[in-house]
Amino acid sequence: MVVLVLGLVVWGMAVLVGRKLVGNSRTRRKPLRYSLLNAHDESLKQTQKL
Repeated sequence: MVVLVLGLVVWGMAVLVGRKLVGNSRTRRKPLRYSLLNAHDESLKQTQKL
């Protein structure tokens, strides 16, 4: 049950970060690989806070 909740939280974070990246890519261009790595690092930081 806890795993399910954690999965939903991580998925929600991923969706939010994804939308943020899409919004940023419109204003200023960044390599996709860099954006994905950055998003991954952010999600890792978030999980460590928990």
